[in-house]
Amino acid sequence: MEPKEIRPRLKIEAEPIDRVIDTIGLIGLFTLISLPIYFFNAYEPETLGAFNSSRHELIWLLPITGTLLFIAFQYFKQHPHTFTFTSDINYENALRHYTNAAKVLRIINSASMCIMAYITYTNVQAGLGVNSDLGQFFILGFILATWSICSFCLYKSFR
Repeated sequence: MEPKEIRPRLKIEAEPIDRVIDTIGLIGLFTLISLPIYFFNAYEPETLGAFNSSRHELIWLLPITGTLLFIAFQYFKQHPHTFTFTSDINYENALRHYTNAAKVLRIINSASMCIMAYITYTNVQAGLGVNSDLGQFFILGFILATWSICSFCLYKSFR
């Protein structure tokens, strides 16, 4: 059995752009959580019953999942020494790799919160009878955002 590799544990300081990305993620999380609240305030059910209440509880599934995901990303970006990297991590390159990994997690976190908030918004609109689809450019935007994040990650890791 090989001895376990000991990686340096460094505290990663957030740059100003990192704070902006985190703020966007927080705004997305706040929007994600607040949309169902506005939905329940605007919705006037015609009948009360188990079927209607269970459908209303499903609207909280995405905000709860998003909140747990946000908390997990916040935790993991503080512990980059536990990640699996494609290259050996030593004291000379650890700061660069850890900073890039934390930045990618921030971007994925913010993008995830914004996408989940948009999906929740369209669910609320469908529940109110205003609109029932995600829009014609959602899939294209989602794919473009995903590829952009992956490309950025690869570019930063090999640079």
